[in-house]
Amino acid sequence: MMQQYHRAKKDAGDALLFFRMGDFYELFHEDAKVAARVLGITLTARSKGEAAIPMAGVPVKAYKGYLQTLIKRGHRVAICDQVQDPAAAKGLVERRVTRIVTAGTVFEDDLLERGASNFLLAVAPAGEQLGLAWIEISTGAFRLCALPAARLADEVSRLDPAEVLLPESLLNGESSLVDAVRRATPAPLVPGPEWTFDRHNATEALLAGLGVASLQGFGLEHDHPAVPAAGAVLAYALHNQRGEAIPVSAIGLHDPDARAGLDRATRSCLEILSTQRSGQREGSLLSVMDATGTAMGARLLRDWLVAPLIDTDAINRRQGAVAELVSRSDVHAALNDLLDGLPDIERVASRLLAGRGSPRDLAGLRTGLRAVPALAQALAACAAPPLLEAAARLVPQPELLALLERALAEPPAATLVDGGVIADGWNPPLDELRALRTNGADAIARFQAEESARHRIPGLKVGFNRVFGYYIEISHAQAAQAGGVPESYTRKQTLTSAERYITPELKQLEASILTAEERGRSLEAQLFGELRAQAAAQGEAVRELAREIARVDVLAGFASVARDRGWTRPAVDDGDAIDIKDGRHPVLDALLPAGQFVPNDVLLDHDSARLVLITGPNMAGKSTYIRQVALLVLLAQVGSFVPASEAHIGVVDRIFTRVGAADDLSGGQSTFMVEMTETASILNGASKRSLVILDEVGRGTSTWDGLSLAWAISEYLYRKLGARTLFATHYHELVALAEEFPAVRNVNVSVREWGDDIAFLHKIVPGGTDRSYGLHVARLAGLPAPVIERARRILGDLEQRSPDLRPGSKETVAGGESPEPCQESLFPRPAAAILHELSELEPDLISPMDALLLLREYCQRLETPGEP
Repeated sequence: MMQQYHRAKKDAGDALLFFRMGDFYELFHEDAKVAARVLGITLTARSKGEAAIPMAGVPVKAYKGYLQTLIKRGHRVAICDQVQDPAAAKGLVERRVTRIVTAGTVFEDDLLERGASNFLLAVAPAGEQLGLAWIEISTGAFRLCALPAARLADEVSRLDPAEVLLPESLLNGESSLVDAVRRATPAPLVPGPEWTFDRHNATEALLAGLGVASLQGFGLEHDHPAVPAAGAVLAYALHNQRGEAIPVSAIGLHDPDARAGLDRATRSCLEILSTQRSGQREGSLLSVMDATGTAMGARLLRDWLVAPLIDTDAINRRQGAVAELVSRSDVHAALNDLLDGLPDIERVASRLLAGRGSPRDLAGLRTGLRAVPALAQALAACAAPPLLEAAARLVPQPELLALLERALAEPPAATLVDGGVIADGWNPPLDELRALRTNGADAIARFQAEESARHRIPGLKVGFNRVFGYYIEISHAQAAQAGGVPESYTRKQTLTSAERYITPELKQLEASILTAEERGRSLEAQLFGELRAQAAAQGEAVRELAREIARVDVLAGFASVARDRGWTRPAVDDGDAIDIKDGRHPVLDALLPAGQFVPNDVLLDHDSARLVLITGPNMAGKSTYIRQVALLVLLAQVGSFVPASEAHIGVVDRIFTRVGAADDLSGGQSTFMVEMTETASILNGASKRSLVILDEVGRGTSTWDGLSLAWAISEYLYRKLGARTLFATHYHELVALAEEFPAVRNVNVSVREWGDDIAFLHKIVPGGTDRSYGLHVARLAGLPAPVIERARRILGDLEQRSPDLRPGSKETVAGGESPEPCQESLFPRPAAAILHELSELEPDLISPMDALLLLREYCQRLETPGEP
């Protein structure tokens, strides 16, 4: 047994080995220790003393839950199954590794997130570019692209892979490529053999895996930079599946430039898929926009949100479909009813193509196929091209549906072991076996009655014992009365007053009854395999249906959100104007009570409002406002309506944000370094068509340094890049930019004051402001009153002594040179206050005695620290 285990362990490599022994998967040696620690299961031992082998196990029936935990903790698990019927085995049952389960090669729904893709990604250098290829085993999606190294992290972050495959030589050495991937994703990085990344080997792997003679049919040349990555990722997936089918039949080219770019910082700042604070889906844009009814639609929505369109025709096609569904409540309601709870037939089809479909998968497929004709009929009544095209592509599968309706039980059992998968009436021999299994007693009673009547022995009885099974019992008196027993009866046992016999017919009936369950299960498994194969033959057609249903589902979801929340269709064109009236933050507007969120306008264009500076107090809503604008532009470009009374969106090629920051301890970067790195990415990547959102740039360093950087960054965005920019800041000196540049606009968040109290109105109004109300906010936050009062005195002194911080200040010192700025102390110095008072004295109006007294007071103040 252990020799068999060691052979399997060698095959499994560094994966934890689940070794099938009866009803358990057992782990041994170090694998057992790891599993016991991670899963919280008991660690025992095989044998005792010095020969003791650490051992732990999980039940076969419940192994998926344990498997999921191990995969989430970054482990790889090899499944070693019994591949021989124990009844047919001579000695040890044959076992072998049938599959290696990794984070990126999961099929089971139990181990997958319903609304998220599960990509296995490969990255490989290709000259001056990088080749990327990603595959999703559960849906059969297979894509590749080439891009410069500078864009690697953003693309990896967009894909959010479950596992990343890299050339072994890169992963084992020091590489900036590996560092970039590590920063972009928490997914495990695994080494791939160098030979799989070889271009020739990769091409051969793709040709064999896709079953084609050339890649040109997919628009792919042999020398494409991503071919090595594509071949390696397919080889890795096949290796882990141990020769079983990978449900991939085509490969698609992905063009990163065909979508609006959203870098990692932007996706995080805008909280598109998850919130920054908790990392949870709830409270994100995705949570608000997800009105889909299917898992396929939920996954596609996620993909759309992180890759907005830039082609205005494509955007307007989507919006036209949404508009029609909003106006056609009857069609929209019918679609929602049909889509709601529809099974995930995309993943079902992939499991069928891989030969892994379960009875429940076929039941889900049947449910999905039932809905297709009604979906197509509802869509055919529409006028919007995307909906009409979907109606034409939703081709019913009447033959497959009819087969499933007749052959599959309603509902089927979860597994073949449970029986009850094939419908009654589909296969007469199976029906007979089921009848024997459930009605064996009736069959025996009928046999007894027939034998009694045929041989005229009224007292003939059929019984059963464990020694020789079923028998016929006839008393001596009855045998004499009947003139003896039939010659076909074979005596089996003699009793005091009776004889027991058997007949060939009775033994045949006995065999039928006693083996009916086993033979029934075997026949049912055979019939199910045939049924699954027939369904798998239509697997590609089913996947196409699923993808079309997903598109309709997302559009119907957009319509639901628009109707339920009163959103408006934005006008989208290739101009440079972003003009929004009464815009609202889509997430906050959904979470707050109706009417509570304060709407605001925005105007950005190249000629009159290229750079808009937003000033105002903390907590007033500046960050919310600028995020809101970015989110509305994103929603418009994915084809959705937007929360506004009116909106005109000139398409952006990229959205950049620099909102909030935190340090990166693992990367050795301070808060300010993170801030500057993100800002550098903007200045190096933005174009005239980009939208840039900045919040408090420069606050992580000294006042002088921060202001200087904020000013220079603003000028660069305005003059060099021409990008449409919203910049929220507390550097009020920046409002002077509007005096120098005609397309700079100042706005502020209005505040109502009475006495020492303030109220934030959250309304954006024209003009700049020179107050931040920091002390008011500090008081609202609960800082002790002495701290607030001391800060007020310090602020008054600093404001009196502050020079003009704007570039080109007219203040000069002797010689006509501009004063050198210096970093002010946080607390006022007594000498500075005394100098200020001296500057206001009138020497001719003070007596010598008063001057002497004043001098004494100044000396005392200088000798007493802390006195102003």
